[in-house]
Parts: sequence; C-alpha cells; structure tokens
Amino acid sequence: MEITVQPGDTLSHIAHRYLGDATRWPQVYRDNAERIAAAQRKPARSTMRGPDWIFPGLVLRLPA
Repeated sequence: MEITVQPGDTLSHIAHRYLGDATRWPQVYRDNAERIAAAQRKPARSTMRGPDWIFPGLVLRLPA
C-alpha cells in the first residue's frame, strides 16, 4: 500500500494509523529511506535532515 503524506504527519503517526503500532516507524523509514532522502535534497528543504523530516505530498510505501 502507498499513502501520501499530509500536513502534520509524522512517521510515528503514519505507523500508528496504518500499521496499528507507532513503534513501527523505523520500519516505515527503512522501507522509504531513498524516497525521504530524495525529498530532503530539494533546494527549499536542503537544510532539513533526519528521518523525522517528511513532507506533504511525499508518497510512502507501507509494509504489509
């Protein structure tokens, strides 16, 4: 399943909402590390780093 990040979303909120367990956020991050890194490389976001920086409109793949 893929979801689109909405304003205010965090990886832990996404893990809780879709996987039923907020502590699974590292798994969501690992599965999407390349997508998240690519979004962070965009010029307006280049100073923001870390796994907790996700942006509205980013499409994440969720584990089954």
